[in-house]
Amino acid sequence: MLAKVVANSQKDWPEWVPYVTFCYNATEHSPTGFPPSFIFTSRMPLWTVDLILPKVGEEAGSPAQYVMQTTARLQKAAETVPAFTKKAAEYSSRWYDKSVKPQRFEPGEQVRIFCLRRNKGRTVKWQSFFSRRRSAPL
Repeated sequence: MLAKVVANSQKDWPEWVPYVTFCYNATEHSPTGFPPSFIFTSRMPLWTVDLILPKVGEEAGSPAQYVMQTTARLQKAAETVPAFTKKAAEYSSRWYDKSVKPQRFEPGEQVRIFCLRRNKGRTVKWQSFFSRRRSAPL
């Protein structure tokens, strides 16, 4: 998200962090069905337009009513989120499994091993993260 708003020089990224964070936390996430800010606070985030426009149909209640409403909202989110998360995990699993191709290696066959390491003073773009080895006997 930051890549979409920062200047070409990329020197203004710190001033965009609060705005991007707010938008991320105010957007509904598919695994949960709720924005993260709602899950943690039981309230939808207030946008600038919410502060400008008058509140319609909202009555002021007692602190006890507010606590009861907040508790009910959090309870509903706590009951709903695991179902959405499970559904999202199953979808991700099916999507991943479509592209996985099982591999079988014979003892002594040469294989490439991924080893993420960075060598100081070398450009990451030109660095190889694979090493060749013989597979161990079973």
